[in-house]
Amino acid sequence: MLSHQPAWLALFMLSANIFWGLQGAAIPAVVQHHAAKEAVGSAYGIINGIGNICAAFIPLLMGLVMKSVGSVSSGFSVLVASQVVTLLAGGVLLLRMRRAAAVSA
Repeated sequence: MLSHQPAWLALFMLSANIFWGLQGAAIPAVVQHHAAKEAVGSAYGIINGIGNICAAFIPLLMGLVMKSVGSVSSGFSVLVASQVVTLLAGGVLLLRMRRAAAVSA
């Protein structure tokens, strides 16, 4: 971490948890909205499986980077980069869905 102040570290961690809580509930709602009625369970299972693979891979990658570089902040940078990639991919998907909705309307 770039901060050595425990209060700032606690604030950053709490902020991350708040934002995760805000978006976490949206995943099942989006699946239910876009998947066919008979495929909601399978679609959510696939999304959950992919999420679990990523949830195991990113900490592994963080550990490898921290070991090779020798600092905790380098591992945290991997986490930040993974979230930026997720944000960009989500933005692309959102734009595609909005364009498809505009064309079909």
